[in-house]
Amino acid sequence: GILAVALVGCTTPIAEQYGEPFEKSPKLVANLSVAKSAQDAGDYRTAVRIYKNLLDSNSENMEVAEKLGEALHEIGAYHDAISTFKLVLSFDHDNVSAIMGIGRSFLALQTPDQALVYLGRAHNLVPDSVTALAAMGVANDGLGESLKAQNLYRKALEIEPNANGVKSNLGLSLVLSGDYDEAIKVLTEISFNPGSTARMRQNLSFAYGMKGEYLAAARIARSDLPEQEVQENIKFFKLIRDSGAMGPLFGVLFEDEDKVTRQIH
Repeated sequence: GILAVALVGCTTPIAEQYGEPFEKSPKLVANLSVAKSAQDAGDYRTAVRIYKNLLDSNSENMEVAEKLGEALHEIGAYHDAISTFKLVLSFDHDNVSAIMGIGRSFLALQTPDQALVYLGRAHNLVPDSVTALAAMGVANDGLGESLKAQNLYRKALEIEPNANGVKSNLGLSLVLSGDYDEAIKVLTEISFNPGSTARMRQNLSFAYGMKGEYLAAARIARSDLPEQEVQENIKFFKLIRDSGAMGPLFGVLFEDEDKVTRQIH
C-alpha cells in the first residue's frame, strides 16, 4: 500500500494537536489549487502525485489525505484509497467523506458486504445523505437483496427526486428482481430527457432485452451504438436471459455512485 496506517483513537481536534492549520501556508494553498485543477480536468494521476508529495511534507494534514484518497479511488487504486481514508479516520473518527470513500472503494472492489459496514456508518451519521442511501442500495443488490436495495433507492429519491443516477440503478435493480415492466417504466422516464445519457438508454435497452423484447432492445441501443455492437448486445442479452446468470453483472451494470450522486450529496 502507499501508506502504512496505524488505527489509533483520537479525540482531540487536529488543529489543537498540531497548532496552526496547514492551510495557512501559501505554498500548500498553491499546490492544492494545482492538484484540484488536475483532478477537475480528469488528470487524476497528476493529482495523486501532487497530493502524495504534499502529504509527505505535511503528514498530519488530513485535508490533503482525504483528497489523496479521492484521487486514488478515481485511478482505480482502491486498496490504497482505503488505506488513505483509514488514515483520515485515525484522526477524525466520524469523517463522513472518508467513511463514504472506504465504502465506495469496497463497492468498486465488488465486496458489498464490507462496503455496507462503512456505508451504514455514514448513513447513521448523515441519515438524509442521498449518496449513502444510493450506495447502500448498490451494495444490497450485490448481495442479492434487490428488494432492500429498491427500498433504499426509493428513500434516496424521496430526498432528491431528480437523481437520475439513482433512478437508473433502481431500474437495473428491478431488472434483477424480474420486475421488467416497472424497470422499463422507470428507465424510460430518464432515458429521453435533455439530461439523459447513453448509459441510461443502454440500461433501458438491457431491460427490454431481459424481458425478451429484443426488437425494442435493439431499437433503443441504436440511439448510441453502431449496428455491430447492437447485435453483440442482443446476443449477450439472450445468453444472460437463457442462463439466468445475473449475479456476475453486478460489477459492470450499476452506476458508480460517487459520480452519479456526487452533486446531490
